Amino acid sequence: MKNLDRLVIAEDLRLRDALAALDAGAAGVVFFREAGGRLVGLATDGDVRRALMRGATLDTPARDFMKRDFAFGRTSAPREENVGKLGDKVRYLPLLDAAGAIVDVLSWTDFWHMPVMEPKLGGN
Repeated sequence: MKNLDRLVIAEDLRLRDALAALDAGAAGVVFFREAGGRLVGLATDGDVRRALMRGATLDTPARDFMKRDFAFGRTSAPREENVGKLGDKVRYLPLLDAAGAIVDVLSWTDFWHMPVMEPKLGGN
């Protein structure tokens, strides 16, 4: 996934920062990492909306609304295994290295390609 750096923020930040990352990343998901780099949670735009409806403020710590129990894949796993984890409930799958750091994100959009026009280069 492109712009991974826009989607990953520190776990000690606030809802305001999660909103900024959601806006900048335009993927509908933000990932939270601890100081050592290990992925510790994620939040979707829906998670943030629900937190606000429950009374969270822009200064609410991310730990209060992030999901700590989430699906993930491993960079060492076969691609088919990681793709198999995508589904209706898992639209973005963080791929973690052996240390638990996020190195990529797998999404169905990686596979969708609907060209408006494709050139025919076979000649006349």
